[in-house]
Amino acid sequence: MSERKNNERPEPYRLLFPVGIGLGLIGVLPWLSLRLGLGFFTDPIGFHGRLMFWGFLAAFVAGFLMTAAPKMSGTWAARPWEVAVIGCLLLAHLVVLALFGIGVGAGVAVLLPAFLLFFLGRRLRHRGQTPPAMFIFVPVGLISGALGLLMLAGAGALSPEMARFARHLAYDSFILNLIVGLGSRLVPVLSRVQGALSPHEAGRTRWIHQLPVLLALNVSFPLEDFVSRPAGQALRAAVLGVVLIRGFRVFAPRARPGFLSLGLRAAAVMLVVPHFFLPFFPAWELHLLHIVYIGGFSLMTLMIAVRVVLAHGGEALEFELHTRALGMIAGTFLIAALVRGLWPLLSPGRIFDVAAGVSFLWMFALGVWWLKVGRKIQDRLGVFRE
Repeated sequence: MSERKNNERPEPYRLLFPVGIGLGLIGVLPWLSLRLGLGFFTDPIGFHGRLMFWGFLAAFVAGFLMTAAPKMSGTWAARPWEVAVIGCLLLAHLVVLALFGIGVGAGVAVLLPAFLLFFLGRRLRHRGQTPPAMFIFVPVGLISGALGLLMLAGAGALSPEMARFARHLAYDSFILNLIVGLGSRLVPVLSRVQGALSPHEAGRTRWIHQLPVLLALNVSFPLEDFVSRPAGQALRAAVLGVVLIRGFRVFAPRARPGFLSLGLRAAAVMLVVPHFFLPFFPAWELHLLHIVYIGGFSLMTLMIAVRVVLAHGGEALEFELHTRALGMIAGTFLIAALVRGLWPLLSPGRIFDVAAGVSFLWMFALGVWWLKVGRKIQDRLGVFRE
């Protein structure tokens, strides 16, 4: 196949973004089922958390990386078999997770970051150009995720401290590295900050200049789990505070404000601010982190995905400036995040009611995203054409 024909094949996001939406909807089914009194056939907490990170978020991560990395490295586009492997792994993880639980499921999930590392490694080895310096966070995030999942696959043999560290690697470190790295390049551009570089431009920053943030962010996890929980959390909050201002540039003037820009900046704030409360409210850790997960990780992922769909689908970028539905999606996510994060204050004895209500908000937001953005994705199976 000629290089030109290979690079003209429909990009992986066309298949993987819809898969991610589907997995995101399945991920909240435990709370709806429990609220209806139907019970759930496996551990609802484990199923929900694992599928949200290594189903919903992982599908979008894979769709973005497998679409953008070849362009950033000046190499060949994703091959049909590579997209098929990721798609099959996402679905296999769902099936194994449902049938055998999170322990066995971790053994399948670990293949997702492992294959993405293989995918990126092949292209970086033969790169025609050097990716932006922020790209150094990507392999670190994928390696963290793989190590954490590998440890969780044998979680029965882990001490409480090691089990907590494994969860940090598999979940928080995995996504935070990707968001801090790629987001520091994408958020200013997509927010239309004046003077922001295109994601594919190398810029003047060298990868070694990213080492202080990279090291501090990743040292914060073992510091929290093995030395001092408040110290580790405070270090991570400080790092993310710097990223919010200097990386995401949320307070920098925008050339053209719009609804996508508003959603991205709201997501950046929701991702960072709850971390500053963690050292002082240890009993609220899981609730504060859900504000990060829903209002930060998930909202930012979907807002970035909007630009991917528009730019790679040949759609007018004016859509992200004037489409009120994007503001509705962002607002719904923010309400869902705050309700979930503050439920011990709002209704401490009705956890399933609150979880089900948040799940409905989540499903509504994903539904609106699909109707307004997802339906623009054409030729979803074209990634398999030779």
